[in-house]
Amino acid sequence: MCERDMDRGPAAGDLPPGIVLAGGISRRMGGDKAILRLRGASLLERAVSLVRGLVGRVLVVGREDAAFPCLADEKPNLGPAGGIATGLRHFGEACLVLSCDLPLMDAGTLRRLLALWQKRGNRQILATVCRDRQSGLWEPLVAVYEPDFLPLLDAGLASGKNRIVPHLPENRVLFLDYDEDEALAFFNLNRSADLALLRRYLELAGQQSAAS
Repeated sequence: MCERDMDRGPAAGDLPPGIVLAGGISRRMGGDKAILRLRGASLLERAVSLVRGLVGRVLVVGREDAAFPCLADEKPNLGPAGGIATGLRHFGEACLVLSCDLPLMDAGTLRRLLALWQKRGNRQILATVCRDRQSGLWEPLVAVYEPDFLPLLDAGLASGKNRIVPHLPENRVLFLDYDEDEALAFFNLNRSADLALLRRYLELAGQQSAAS
């Protein structure tokens, strides 16, 4: 990641509310990813607990059956971009966004993201986003979005463009770059093969922990 002094997390001060995205249809997984259980908790429960432990306020966007404060998408079937628009409009302020299908995301990574966000100053920043240093690929579902991003996002969605990154001018984005040895936190569950790989990883990690 960036400077290691950021591992301690943001200094005291206002933090944005959190949005956990949980509205995906999960066609490739063949079932609702949010309710998958790993190590005694569902993916949704884990994501909510992680975000709540950092920023306090958290809202699950994209479903109405969660045992947490939740909000249905304003317009269905618009993907994560629609969920972000719904959450930004609800809160009317910057929001920390995390997708529920990142089971290995950790508090340290999100603390560094929030610390960088707090350093944005008066610049006209629209988002603070994690980015793979090696590939240059953005992680738009691990980010802090500003309310000023909402008009651009709304315009894109109205034109049928449901992706997030094309609506973000790069010169108005702060990037938290991560290296190869930190990439595990961004492991994304999309397919059943991903789930099998994750379960094998957790099994081996548990065996190594028990042996140490």
